[in-house]
Amino acid sequence: MKSLVRSHGISCLFFAAIIGYGYYLVLSEKQIRATLAVTPVAVNADPPSHAAMNPINTHALLTSMGFLTSDKPRQSTESAIVKGIFMASDGTSVVLLSVAGRAQRYRLGDRLPGGSVLRKVESGRVLLSNNGLETFLPLSANYPRTLVTTGAPSSVPMHLKPQTAMPPTR
Repeated sequence: MKSLVRSHGISCLFFAAIIGYGYYLVLSEKQIRATLAVTPVAVNADPPSHAAMNPINTHALLTSMGFLTSDKPRQSTESAIVKGIFMASDGTSVVLLSVAGRAQRYRLGDRLPGGSVLRKVESGRVLLSNNGLETFLPLSANYPRTLVTTGAPSSVPMHLKPQTAMPPTR
């Protein structure tokens, strides 16, 4: 009987310690929160009307997502002249443009001084996107078009490699 009272007393003491520690934590939390500075939040009672908001250019959105493409892009009104196109198969193509008499390199995604974005590089022209409208700049006629391939012979697909000896035909 004495052992039952003794174990019951230890359990009560342990329970009281847990309750006391919880009470200490609550008081500490109240003290910390009281010392923090509270900044009031301004609530705008009048949300902006839909007429004041700028409408979304759906044509630009659909074009940038690839859902809408213009079949025939128009010639761009950019004041740039395409002096050279350096194409690479890994997507790191570079275009040499002359803007206001000064030559500068541009890559895919770069913005031109007129506001257009370089979207695609082809062998004879550069496709631009300006506010959803797709335009192009042709390679200047003053410069010759040459195709130069670089790379190791092993990078050429098998069906494009020349055969050194033809098998005999019967």
